[in-house]
Amino acid sequence: MSLRQQVPFLFFSLCALVSVAVPGCGGCRRQPPAETEKKGTQAKPEEKPKEDFEMATPVTVPGEPKLAFPFVKPGHWVTVRHEILANHFDLQGELWTSAGKLADEPIEVENTPFALRAIRPAPLPKGQRKLFDTSYFIPRAAADRSAGIWLHRELREQRGGRLVKEDPAKVAVMPPFQYFLLVLSSQPDRYGYLKQLTAISAPTSDDPETDSWLYYRVLLPPVTRSVPLPAQSLTWSSTAYIIWDDVDPAILTPDQQQALLDWLHWGGQIIISGPNTLEKMRGRFLEAYLPAEFERTVETSTAELGQLNAHWSLASAKQQPPAPLTVPPGGAVTKVQMRKHPAADYLPGTGELVAERRVGAGRIVVTSFSLTDRSVVNWGSFDSFFNACLLRRPRRQFESKAALANAKWADYHPALANDSRLSTTLRYFSRDIGHFVSEPQGLRPVAEPETIPIAEALRAGTTVRQPRTAQPEPVAIADRNPQDDGPHFGGYPYLPLGVAAWNDRSGAADAARQALKDAAGISVPNSRFVIRVLLAYLVCLVPLNWGFFRLLGRVEWAWFAAPCIAVATTILVVRFAQLNIGFARSVTEIAVAETQADYPRAHLTRYIALYTSLSTSYNITFDRADALAQPFGSVIDYVRGPNDSIKTVTLRRDQELRLQGFQVPSNSTAIVHCEQMCDLGGSFSLAGNADSGWRLQNTTNLQLHDAGVLLRQNDGSLRTAWIGEIASGSAKPLILQPALQDRPHCRQWNESPAMLSYETQVEATLARFDRNNDQRLSLRETLGELGSDFARWDQNGDQSWSRNELTLWCRRSRAGDVSLGQLVELASQGLHLARGEVRLIGWTDTPLPGMEVRPESAQRAARTLVLVHLRRGSWPLPRPDVNRLTDVMESVTPTAENPPAVPAVEGT
Repeated sequence: MSLRQQVPFLFFSLCALVSVAVPGCGGCRRQPPAETEKKGTQAKPEEKPKEDFEMATPVTVPGEPKLAFPFVKPGHWVTVRHEILANHFDLQGELWTSAGKLADEPIEVENTPFALRAIRPAPLPKGQRKLFDTSYFIPRAAADRSAGIWLHRELREQRGGRLVKEDPAKVAVMPPFQYFLLVLSSQPDRYGYLKQLTAISAPTSDDPETDSWLYYRVLLPPVTRSVPLPAQSLTWSSTAYIIWDDVDPAILTPDQQQALLDWLHWGGQIIISGPNTLEKMRGRFLEAYLPAEFERTVETSTAELGQLNAHWSLASAKQQPPAPLTVPPGGAVTKVQMRKHPAADYLPGTGELVAERRVGAGRIVVTSFSLTDRSVVNWGSFDSFFNACLLRRPRRQFESKAALANAKWADYHPALANDSRLSTTLRYFSRDIGHFVSEPQGLRPVAEPETIPIAEALRAGTTVRQPRTAQPEPVAIADRNPQDDGPHFGGYPYLPLGVAAWNDRSGAADAARQALKDAAGISVPNSRFVIRVLLAYLVCLVPLNWGFFRLLGRVEWAWFAAPCIAVATTILVVRFAQLNIGFARSVTEIAVAETQADYPRAHLTRYIALYTSLSTSYNITFDRADALAQPFGSVIDYVRGPNDSIKTVTLRRDQELRLQGFQVPSNSTAIVHCEQMCDLGGSFSLAGNADSGWRLQNTTNLQLHDAGVLLRQNDGSLRTAWIGEIASGSAKPLILQPALQDRPHCRQWNESPAMLSYETQVEATLARFDRNNDQRLSLRETLGELGSDFARWDQNGDQSWSRNELTLWCRRSRAGDVSLGQLVELASQGLHLARGEVRLIGWTDTPLPGMEVRPESAQRAARTLVLVHLRRGSWPLPRPDVNRLTDVMESVTPTAENPPAVPAVEGT
């Protein structure tokens, strides 16, 4: 080997020797395998395997994701949002939800043997977080904090229903007077100061369990690409106010926009912080309802705030004159120059800085300045301004009581301090109207009238709807239910669960329950009907049949015509009798449609009585998924027996809503309570004025019968106008006349079987025949008017009648009729008519769309009371508080044992 060939060989050999001699080489420092595996385990710890499905804490809508528990109100429906993640595989699943106890024990619907469960589809692609909204009904039992109400939720396979994951969530229960105040802002943290206002949390020394009334739970959710609002308005009943600041309305979905408009027309209130907001409203869905339009942004001076300071700045005990709202030196308060809408008004005492517009029963108020401006927030009288001017609540008075600060309404009874009617103006007639008992001095509203023996009450002239327990507090009726023209009372009584709650014990619910008891069932033909049909059959079969073919000279053809006549007669008998051969069912519906002027949608409440001669499972289908339904108690004192089972009905929500599995036993009647927002195809509107005359226009799809208009003028006098029939697409002038006996009632309603209650019929009969004025009727005087059946009810055998006996006879004689009389009394006399208010009441038998009952029934009877608020009365002017809380706090001497009470600040 040559030297040139040996050099590379020697070089590579030397490199190999050096590499072996280097310290740390694996060849000289080899570790045992066990030690190597141990170090590898420590470097890469084993990860815990993920669950197949992860379910985050449910969030109420509206709500805040950071809250530990979802807040709910007993007696209300609530929308709950669930976030679910599938980690390992796709799933075509369903979400089963219900409100119940922790041990998965179902809570039956009150006064029924049914429990309610909701089901909706929940498709879960692998690795994607999905959001699902469901509706829960929170039972009245949740008001008892010891009941332990939970939101049950189960993820199941769509096919077969196999349980995949179960994760119940505990809820926090809100008191009846507490509602949500939702802030929709691009910078929600700037509204954190709201939680410290006494308008939100007022100090009290009247409740030993707390030192403040938390009227509103302020929600400050982040608003980015979506808005945390329910897609159906009937689950907005826990929301009283929305503060809107610098958020584009276009991010709301079409369903959310429609739900917000429905909520607004039935009493919701929107507060718009003017700068950066009005301009974004231009061209959006709320533009048509705004009180003002955006013109330009300017800077205001202290002089321009003079009128606002003169009316709203309160004097303090140590400072005279009061500390005003001022522009800081070197700074400015930015405001919007607005152009007011003709239907809106500048609130007095605001110097045209605040504009307000009524929208149905609700309102929108806009401030030209920002509600987060530090000069405004630090204004010493801002709390009073926020309470009375922006929230439209009564003025308050602060006092020192038992060495503590206490807030009360300056013009109302102290018992109303925690009354839900003063927390929100949201009202639904069918939910919130009370029971109104007739007395010599007029009608008095009560939520649940005292128990009065029916016979004794009828003889005494008192109208009794249902026996009830006494009032929960010994407060005079006049103090509990003040009759003013403000937005808070209006004839709606105190309700233990708060206003706008789902209420199967309201005056409307009890009136419908009683009317359905009288009307529901199968109308079996009487003996006269059978005799007339038999005679008509014999006449057609023999003389007419024979005579006709005798004239044709074909008498033998009469034998071939006889079977045809028999078949035709059978079809007519079935048609006239409205009976299914061998299996009889009937559907009787009483509904209340409440709508606002110039608005095409109505809040429709249906009470559906289902009768069957054989056990039947009914399904009720709604064409929209935003409806609500659940069983309705036929009696208010139902108690489930120890051996009676609970039947589960299901609300299945997809593109439509279906209440399925509603089981009705043989020869019995069960009732379903349904509510939905229904499109009427048009609206009712009132045109004209008192000088030129009023004109009512109907552009809906409804034809009204027995329609009457009630109007209270500004001087307090009542006027009525009888319309009678008004067809769809027609208009009629109003001919106003003074109301009889200054009573909001049309006398023509006493002549309509559909609008006449049994009690009113008794009164009318007594007025005609009680000549001796002793409330007893002579049989001879009433036979000609009431018919021969009256004699069979002469239980005393002395040919005279008591008022109670006459009422029983009236019910029996009108059995099968669908009477709206009690509902008419509640809508006309029970619901307060404010000055300037105009109301239309009528009924229709036009089938309202959106619902279908399966299986079909041969007999169906339905009547709908239509209540239209044609014009709302004017609200009283807002008034500032009597004094400031700081004055009271300064007068209270703090001690270690008795520190001064301050409003509680809500945490996160």
